[in-house]
Formats: sequence, structure tokens, C-alpha cells
Amino acid sequence: MKKILLLLFSLYIGQIAARVVINEVCYDPEGTDEHKEWLELYNAGTSDVDLAGSRIYYAGSSYQLAYSFSHFILRPGRFVLLGGLDVPHTHFTCNLSFQNGGEASDAICFVNADSSYTDTVIYDQPNTNNLPDDSGLPAVQFAPDVPSGYSLARVADGYDSDNCLVDFCAEANPSPGTFNNRYVDYGLSSARLEPYEDQQMLSFYVCNRSAFSSQDFAELKIWQMDSLLQELSIEPILPWDSLLVQVLVEAEHVSLQINLVLPHDPNSENDHCQVSSIALELAEPIINEVFAAPLSGKQEWLEVYQEAVPRTQGSYVILDAVGNRSPFTLPAYPGYFVLCSDSQAFLQDFPDCPSSRVIQCSPWASLNNSGDELYLFCEDLSTLIDSMSYTASQIQSGKSLERHVDEQDNVIWKSSVNPLGASPAQENTMIHLPDQEQRLLLSGSPLNVHAAESLVLSFSLPDDPSRVSCSVFDLAGRKVASLADNQSIPARGYISWDGRIAGGRIAPRGLYIILWESQAAGGGRIYRKQLSAVVQ
Repeated sequence: MKKILLLLFSLYIGQIAARVVINEVCYDPEGTDEHKEWLELYNAGTSDVDLAGSRIYYAGSSYQLAYSFSHFILRPGRFVLLGGLDVPHTHFTCNLSFQNGGEASDAICFVNADSSYTDTVIYDQPNTNNLPDDSGLPAVQFAPDVPSGYSLARVADGYDSDNCLVDFCAEANPSPGTFNNRYVDYGLSSARLEPYEDQQMLSFYVCNRSAFSSQDFAELKIWQMDSLLQELSIEPILPWDSLLVQVLVEAEHVSLQINLVLPHDPNSENDHCQVSSIALELAEPIINEVFAAPLSGKQEWLEVYQEAVPRTQGSYVILDAVGNRSPFTLPAYPGYFVLCSDSQAFLQDFPDCPSSRVIQCSPWASLNNSGDELYLFCEDLSTLIDSMSYTASQIQSGKSLERHVDEQDNVIWKSSVNPLGASPAQENTMIHLPDQEQRLLLSGSPLNVHAAESLVLSFSLPDDPSRVSCSVFDLAGRKVASLADNQSIPARGYISWDGRIAGGRIAPRGLYIILWESQAAGGGRIYRKQLSAVVQ
């Protein structure tokens, strides 16, 4: 038994040391395909590989032999190029006949001499013919079908996660026989200005949205009008990691423009942001949910929400129509907070609500079931911050009234459709959130945008508050929507996507990839998840 295990271990180590991958392929050259198609292999391992007896297969409806190698030593970190007569600098000349995609999945597969190792790229969809990938099962993740004249290239030489959708991209500038272009997407998080002694502190993150590091330094410039305030050089950032940038600004009221430049960054939309100190004056809480008619034996409550740019803890007062008061103080972090007369009783009614989100008020201004008016003032009653009113006809026993904003930015109040009758310390929703304890759960796929449906990412995180970044990508690797950008969120809630992309346009039908990244607001281990969804 020990000898068998040792043999298996040796074979496993040998495969790691000698790992040949399909690195780039041009299956649809400009004009006619004959004599112009080519394939590039790359040794991503650490030892030499003799390609003698290795084979290349291609598939439309089924796999067929395209080429069989004679003796050739492929050294670590080196390429071998095979292609037609019109392809310059090939190591092996052959007339390949790869499928061009278009209606169903096609495939190209490398198989080593003893058939113990394969590397497969499957492109286009749907997989009508159930073509298997390296798992031996029908593929469910696909590289994009590239336009004529493009190549299909790994996002970095040898990068192989066994997921064609993640590993390959459409390359407008093919590089047969040499290094692939490496496209690393850096992005800026939302910036904020906060008082710091007699100055202001500008804070934001530079985030690496890619699965590998850039080989270049990024250039960061911070402008106030036409004046350059700061210029920084950003060292390469680890995959999926971020760098906190903080800069002191002397002016009392400023409007800043932040610009990030990274060579070969494929997405420039997230490389610029603006921030103004005036926005701090607008970061006041709002009345977000009112629970005026609880069931027998339960208590009434209301919820306020403050944005992710708090300055210090603030003290406020709720007044009703006849002047009854409920004073309270909000902590210096963002999110939803429940105001009630008995916090312990509330937590018994809603045990999933974090205790840090519940604030006990004494005295308590009762909420009249016959209708009432509520006013949110600063502590000294000098400034009215927010208000709402409701009538008896709007009240349903055991259900809260939730604040919503329509397409014309009008505030409307609707009865909660949450199965609990309310959504304390969570984002208001017209959607039934699934009853789940998973950290992250996607529902609503396939998505019919024309029917006003939405994808919902419901989350149950271990830390309150947490910070999250979440983006939607198409099969070409382009980011089409940003759902959260280093945003501070409570532990439980959801993020939704209405299926619209830049300019409010409806996303084309097809498969989309959602990338999620979250961690505790104070730092710690990062949780990452990749999900797929269909727009129909």
C-alpha cells in the first residue's frame, strides 16, 4: 500500500512539475481560415516536457484529432507555436481546422502522450453536444466566442483555474509564440472626507479586481480644480486585494478629483472618482421603517438609516404630531438602527437582529394606529432633518411601513412583504428574501429584465458592519455593473441587480459572472465568491 501511495504521489508531483496548457488560440482569423489558424502551448510547470506523442483535438459535435507531436522539448516558461503556412515563426506547420463557434460550444483539447493529463478550452455556448472539460463531465463554464481576427488568450500566461470563463479573454492584439498581454483591472472605491483635528482626511481604496498582480506601478493623482494636490506611485497590489490611501487636506471646503492610471487597465470607468466636503453636511439619518401596529403582546418601533459617511456619533430626537419626544444617539458607523422602548423585548421578537443595531429610547413617543406624523430633529430641535406621516388606511396589523423611492425619486411608504412582517436593521425590500443561513445566496436567475425582475444576492455575514465590493461581468470579462464598491453594510440583508448596464440599458441575453468580496469593516480575512446568472 505504501508503494502504491508513493507512486500516486510521484505521478501527482510530476504533473505539477510539467504542466502544459493551451495558452492562446486563433480559430477565426480575418478572411478565410485556411493556412491562418494557430495554437500556442505554454509550459507552466517547473520541468522540461517532451511533447512526443502528445495530441491536439478539436470538437464541434465531437472530438477529432487535429495534430500529433513528434519529438520536441518544451522548457518551463517557454512557448511552442503550431499553425498554417501563412502563420510566421511556427515551430510546427500544419493546417488546423478549428470550429468558429456561433451557435453552440466548440472545444480544443491538449492530451499528453500517455493520456494522463489534458488541458481543454471550451468556447461559446450553449453546450448542446455535452462536450466534456478536464473534469470529464459536460462543461458548464465557457470562454467567450471571439470576433474574427481576435485570439482567445489566457488572462495571464499559464494562469489556469480550470474555469474557461475566468481563464480566457477575447484578445484584440494576438501574440502568437510570445507573452500574452496581461490586463489587470484596478479600481477606486468611493472616497470620503472626514474631519481630522483642524484639517480633513481624504480616505479611499485602490483595489485590484483581478486574479493576478500587475507588473507595472500605477500612477495616482489628486486634483483640486486645476491644482495638483498629491501625486503617488502605487506598487503592484496582490490579487483581489486593496490598498488604503489617506491624504490630509487643509482646505475647509474642498472638491477633489482622483485619477488612477495603470498601464493596460481594460476598464477605465472605475479609475476616477470625485468627493466634496460639502457632502458631509448631507450625511444625516432618515426615517426608514415604522412599525406602528404590532400584534398583541408585541411592541411598536421605528427604524432610522444613516449613510456610510458618519463623522462622529450624533444625538437626535423623534417628535410625533402632538410633540411627544424620543431622544436617541446613533453610533459613528453606518447602517440601519431600530428605536424602541424595550430593547430586550425587541430582540426576543426579532432574535436575528444584531443587538448593536437596537437603541432603547426613554421616554418613548407612541405611534398612533389612527395615523400620525413623525419628525426627526437634531438634538437641540434647531434643524428638521426628516419627516413622514401615515394614515389609518396604510396600517396593517403585524406589518411595518417601509420607505421606498420610485423612479421619479418620490418617497413612498408601503407595507412590508417580508415573511416576518418587517425588516428591522435590514434594507427595505419588495422582494421575499429566502430563509437561509448561507453566507451568500443568489436568487432570481434566470432574470427577465422586461418583466421588471431583479437578481437578489442575500447575505448573512459574520461581522456587523462589513465592507463589500460586488460587480457583474460579461463573458468577455468586461464589467457591466457595479453593485457595491467597498461599501459598508450590516451583517444581514441583500444587494440586487435589475439587469441594467451603463446608461440604463438592458443587459443583452446571456450568462453573466458576479464577483463578491467582503470582510469585516475593521479588517481581517477576506471572503470571496464567484456566481453565475442568466439574463433572458
